[in-house]
Order: sequence, then C-alpha cells, then structure tokens
Amino acid sequence: MTTSNQSLNNPLVASLGPCFDDSLNSTRVLNEWDKALMDELLLVRHCNCQQIVMVNHIQNLYCGMPSMNHSWPVQAIYLLLFGLIITMSIGGNLVVIWVVLAHKTMRTVTNYFLLNLAIADASISLFNVCFNFVYILYYNWWFGDPYCHFSNVMGVAPTCASVFTLMSMSVDRYVAIMNPLRRRFSKQKTITIICTIWIAAFFCALPMAMHSYTQNFFSHEGAKRTVCYADGYPDGDAKTSTQFQIYNYFLLFITYLLPLGVLSFTYVSMGRALWGMNTIGEHRQEMQIRAKRKIVKMLTVVGTLFMVCWLPYHVYFTFLMHIFAEMDFLVAQHVYMGMYWLAMSSTVVNPIVYCWMNSRFRAGFMYAFRWLPCVHMSEKDYYASGLYEGLRQAGRRSYCSRSTDYNGSLLGLSPRRSSAKRSSNASRRREDANEKFLPDKASPNRRA
Repeated sequence: MTTSNQSLNNPLVASLGPCFDDSLNSTRVLNEWDKALMDELLLVRHCNCQQIVMVNHIQNLYCGMPSMNHSWPVQAIYLLLFGLIITMSIGGNLVVIWVVLAHKTMRTVTNYFLLNLAIADASISLFNVCFNFVYILYYNWWFGDPYCHFSNVMGVAPTCASVFTLMSMSVDRYVAIMNPLRRRFSKQKTITIICTIWIAAFFCALPMAMHSYTQNFFSHEGAKRTVCYADGYPDGDAKTSTQFQIYNYFLLFITYLLPLGVLSFTYVSMGRALWGMNTIGEHRQEMQIRAKRKIVKMLTVVGTLFMVCWLPYHVYFTFLMHIFAEMDFLVAQHVYMGMYWLAMSSTVVNPIVYCWMNSRFRAGFMYAFRWLPCVHMSEKDYYASGLYEGLRQAGRRSYCSRSTDYNGSLLGLSPRRSSAKRSSNASRRREDANEKFLPDKASPNRRA
C-alpha cells in the first residue's frame, strides 16, 4: 500500500482530505515555495496552515514562526562590535605577517610561530567571522550550501592551528631555557612543524566538512529562511546525536584542555627557572636572562588571553547548549553572540600584545600606520629602529667570535674540530643576536 493510500485511510486524514497533496506528502520537505499550490490549499480548499502540515507531514513549514529579527539599534551595535574586531584582526595580523617576512632579522624560530599564529587569526576572521556573525545576527544563511561547509571548516581549522602553534612555541621556549645545550628547532624544521600543524588542523575539522548542510524553512506566508547546520550525523542532530557530542568533547580537549595543560606546565616551569636564576655576574649573561624573561612574559600573556577568551564558548557548546535551546530565541541569541564575540576577539589581542611588549614589532606597527595623525614615524626613525639593529649586532658579534674561536684553536683544538666549533658557535650566536625579544634599548639598570 502506498504512503498516500495509508494517509487517506487514516480517519483524521480522511476528514481533512481536501488538504492532502501527494507531491507534498511524498517529499515532506518544501525546497521552494510553490505559490500556486499553497494558494489553492489555503484559499480554494480553505485549509489552514496547521492542517496542511499535519496531513502532509511537512517538516519545514512553520505556521507561527516567532520573530527572529532584532531592533535596528541592536543590529547597529552588533555590526559595530563585529566590524571592529574583523577590521582590527585582519589589519593587525597582516602587519605582523609583513613585519616578519619583510625584515630578515625578524625571521627567527619564535617569530615564524608568531607568523603562523597571525595567519590563523586572520584566516578565521576573513573566512568565518565575516559571514558567520551576519548569519547569527539575522539567522538566515545567504551564502549558499558550499560556503556553509567551508565556513564551518574555517571556524575549526584555524582555531586548531592557533592552539597547536601556541603549544609548539611553548615547547620550543621550554627546551631553549630548561635545556640550553640541546639543539633547538632549526628554521627548516620549524617550517615543517607549521605545515604539519595545518594538516592536523584540517584533519580535526574534517567532520565539519562531512556533516554540514543547509535547510530552508518557510512561514505560512511564504517567507523563506535558510539555516546552515553542522550536525548532520547518522544518529541524529545536535540534540540527540552521540557522535556530535563526542566530536564536541574532542574539540574541547584538543583546543582547550590539552593546550591549557601544556602551556601551564611549560610556562610555570620556565618562570620558576628564570626568576630563580641569580643574575649577578657578567653583564651579557644578565641581559640574556632578562631577554628570556621578557619573551616568556609576552608568550604567557598571549596564551592566557587566548584561554580566557575561549573559555565561555567551550562551556556553552559542551554543557549549556541544550539549556539555551529552551530559552526565548532572542535572549539566547544575545548570550551566544556575546560569547562568540569574546572568543573571536582572541584574534585581535595578539598584535596588540606584540606592539605593547616588543619594541621591534612596535616600530613596524608605527611605520605601517604612519599615515594616522596620531602616529609619528619617519623613514629615518624606521631605518634606525630595532628592526635593523639586530643585523648590525650580529655582524659585530660574528667578527668578535671569529677572533675568539681562532685563539681557542691554538689551545689544543684540531683544525677540523675548531672549524666545526666555529660554525656551530657562530650559527648559535647569530640566532641569539637575531632573537627579537631583547629588552628595549637594553640597559644594565633596566628591569625585565
């Protein structure tokens, strides 16, 4: 027996026979609004919306769709807040990328990680936040089904890349400070690590690409609203799917709990080691300790701000989403928009921290924004800044080190071992000289 015959044999359906339509009952989903058919059902057959839904089992026709539109002042506030973080994130992180790539002395291992962090932050702002906040504000996806998949992927992959980069930086610093004689990451190895980070990040976002989809909803007046979902799992939706819950717990662990543990352990260990050191001794050793303290301070601030910004968002998705689903739609949306804005503001704070705590990045930002009336940076000041100071220092130290190494070779070192030692020492000194987190205009009286 066909589905339509089964429906007609139902007493309730039989009593509402004029409201039954075989094309609606067979699909049970309205892909587009058929005005002629709906006018016939509503005006000619005198069916109401509830009868049409009940008889034909339509899943996406809502007879009393609640208002999902905010007032104009509320929309203006959200547009201003999100427009501000999008502009600052893309602009600030592009400046960070330029500072590292355009200045040879800034191309150190740590700065390559900061470069990758800037790329990840700019990516999520450009490819996800720009579109997603409009969708959240108006609850209508206007950007097509393919971009629904891509936007959801770009909401997860850059976030994973950011936390993996933060962990890699902390491990690199931990090795450099706790095991100073152990070989650090080379630049080539750092680039390999960064490529691996992005491969792992997109692998973590793969379920988003596989289970995202769009669905149209209609009011009885024909108003269309498109929703972008990321919960198309075989065992149900966001409310019922065990796979969806497992994936959310996985993201919580991989993007928050794991990095929180790694960053806490490494930075606490480095802090105890650095601030427990006795700085009485050679001036150069004292300045090296201060420089290490300064970079640890900055990276600790970056990691802490990231964790603070993302904490409410993770708590919502892991523990509170089902509670907010039962609340008034507009109230729940205000709460979610606030948590989403705070999480996305993490893409803005890093360039601000670099500019605040590092003289070379500060010089780069001032030069990039020298067109602003409040910024004073001439070409002369730019070329005299610390962006070029490291290169001159490296040249002077390399000259002195060659003389010292040559004298050392006369004290019993074989020519081959002496040559290898000179190469290793010179390379290590150049890396130290190019480390861009030296104190501003280092002075023996300046405290870290």
